[in-house]
Amino acid sequence: MEMTTLEMEDGAVTALDEKYLNEDERECTQSSSISSKEATVDKEKDLENGDDSHDTNEKLGWILIAFLLVCDIIGSGVLSMPNAAATLGWFPFFFVNTVCVIIACCSGYLLWKLRQALRQTADVHSYPQAMKVIFGDKARMYANANVYPVLFLYVAAFCYTQGSSWYEIFKEESSLPLNFWLLVAGLVSILVIQYRSFEQMALVSTISLVFIMIPIFISFAVIAEQVTDTVNYPVGPRVLFGSSPFDESVVAAMDIVYSYGGAVVFFEIMSNMLEVKHFMRALVVSQGSSYVVYCMTGGVVYGLAGDAVWLVSPYIGSLKPGSGKTVAEVMVIIHVALGVIVFANVLIQGVQKWLEPFVKRLIHGKLEDGKRHPVARLTDSSWTARGWWFLWSSSTVLLATLLNIVIPSFQVLLGLIASLISSQTTMIWPGVLDLGHNSIRKKFRKQHILAITLIVLGSAILVLGLYGNVTNIIKGD
Repeated sequence: MEMTTLEMEDGAVTALDEKYLNEDERECTQSSSISSKEATVDKEKDLENGDDSHDTNEKLGWILIAFLLVCDIIGSGVLSMPNAAATLGWFPFFFVNTVCVIIACCSGYLLWKLRQALRQTADVHSYPQAMKVIFGDKARMYANANVYPVLFLYVAAFCYTQGSSWYEIFKEESSLPLNFWLLVAGLVSILVIQYRSFEQMALVSTISLVFIMIPIFISFAVIAEQVTDTVNYPVGPRVLFGSSPFDESVVAAMDIVYSYGGAVVFFEIMSNMLEVKHFMRALVVSQGSSYVVYCMTGGVVYGLAGDAVWLVSPYIGSLKPGSGKTVAEVMVIIHVALGVIVFANVLIQGVQKWLEPFVKRLIHGKLEDGKRHPVARLTDSSWTARGWWFLWSSSTVLLATLLNIVIPSFQVLLGLIASLISSQTTMIWPGVLDLGHNSIRKKFRKQHILAITLIVLGSAILVLGLYGNVTNIIKGD
């Protein structure tokens, strides 16, 4: 019987939208290992376990989602682009950025196609949930063991960048150490994270973007003026191909890869769209905008200063003391403090789902029906619900702050984790999920070429990144 309409989670759509599910995909959907009845059972089980993402989905337009994605992608990675350019040279810097933005769009495309194909039989709202639907519970456990640690490190990176900016502002007038400002950054992040809904996060993200673009342009003007002082700020070499050691070049390239790591929360973002069919529109706009910002920032600073000995990362710290640097640092602080909100929100939801039922059981004892204690939902605006959220958000951020304090070479750790996890979530997993859902044994599709290419590239980047970072750690850099 020919279908004329498709039932979507966001309402009925006309037969024109069938182009998003071709005949081959509908066959795979019908042969999915998760039937509608099983999906309903999984949904009820997840709700019982405190996963409220099924019934609290917000409906945001693609423009707000695009702003949310840009904030999710850009983060604090833009501040490392000048150093990456100085290490790699002109051609490798632009080439790696170009490859990364293409890979990110292709990965997002595969994840979007998967969610569209499974929407009638399963509510896929996260990477772990997608792994469970395609490969089972063990795969979901593996995804949990990767997704949440990398989200935790993303949060720690945002806090570190914010804290170092505080330190740069006050180090001339105050003797307070960097660790103090890292603690201040953690407290600021806790306050920001109390905005819990995706609509609130999208609006905050819009403000965050304004507060990163302004200091970038301020930094261009300041660096252009300070390189005229050839004694204190000599210009370094500007070359087509950098001459840095191979391992340092790999680390610089991985910094770029890490900066395009937003795929880890694509499912959560799609789950909160008014029309999921427009996700690719939002993704291309956001990835393209991020690519332009990255290339512009790295290219302009490298063109002005070259591989200067005084250029540090984050590069805002390289600006000479003055009002320009102070204003730029303050705006970076605002951007980073607001930009942490997406990764932190998804992370804390996971922490809350795991720990809150256990804590409630210790306080109130077992429920009579033997089920787990319910988790305070994000739609619940009561003081009790907000109190639970504050508990988990403050605990998580303070733990990340402690990590920043006790690990001096934190950027080396970030590069190491990026080589192990981000290459999986950004490249390998989208390909693996596509091959797992659209069995290559049944029928070969052009989409399989894309999936296999992502797996091969992701595996190569994982190995190279691990080599570069381990070598740097051994050298003590």
